Amino acid sequence: MNKKCYFNGKFVDFDEVKISPYDLGFLRGYGVFDAMKTVNEKWFLFDEHWNKFVSSAQELNLNIPVSKEEFRDILEKLKEAMNCENCAARTILTGGVSEDTFNVGENPTFLILLKDLEKMSPPKEIYEGVKVVTIEHKRSVFRAKNSNYISAIQNQTKKREAGAIEIVYVYNNKALEASTSNFFIIQKGKLITPLEDVFWGTTRNLVIELAEKNGIEVEEREVSVDEMFNADEMFLTATYKNIIPVIKVNDREIGNGKIGEVTKKLMGILEDFMKNY
Repeated sequence: MNKKCYFNGKFVDFDEVKISPYDLGFLRGYGVFDAMKTVNEKWFLFDEHWNKFVSSAQELNLNIPVSKEEFRDILEKLKEAMNCENCAARTILTGGVSEDTFNVGENPTFLILLKDLEKMSPPKEIYEGVKVVTIEHKRSVFRAKNSNYISAIQNQTKKREAGAIEIVYVYNNKALEASTSNFFIIQKGKLITPLEDVFWGTTRNLVIELAEKNGIEVEEREVSVDEMFNADEMFLTATYKNIIPVIKVNDREIGNGKIGEVTKKLMGILEDFMKNY
């Protein structure tokens, strides 16, 4: 795949990208991003991703330098330039160059990167059920998909040593979200997911919509850590992961330690939705 990207108004080669040492994204980690993919060579849930990106930017008082239609056009041109049929897009917006290293600059830094989707997709075996680990943490700006992943990166060693594939944030006895995913639990056939203090991911919202359309009751509310440990079923949702069944949290099995029937049903519903997208 050709290594092209979109950087501050131009389509350029990777080696032409120059980030200023005074950029707030570099200096302070002040920025937001979005992760999107194509399905059947079309941008999947484009409107939803754009709206999430806009709301994230607004949370940090950042101005996106392109319109919705310009953004779509850039993605299509970049897709063509990279000769990419099914790809993963990462869009990044930072506070730009700051003279005093603290106030947002006049011009934001805007970058779009594309990768072959297959390189971003997890191995197939994880869809047979995975383990996650918990850490005590709550993201400070949870309404924005922001660039601050300190806790997640800081705890990668713990995750690897535990044989886990994801970290779930818990705080004040509440289970919140995972480091790169949302999570759902199932109790007595009912789908339950945290509502407050979490980022509402696009796949999360789609799964709620599909569940309700297929007669599965959904509750968005507080989820205690004990309730998570004692759930009948549990799964993760994310753009590149879709639905991943969770069969163990720390050293405790979820349910009977196997993929539950509601999870299987939702995996099939989402797969069918994507096939027909």
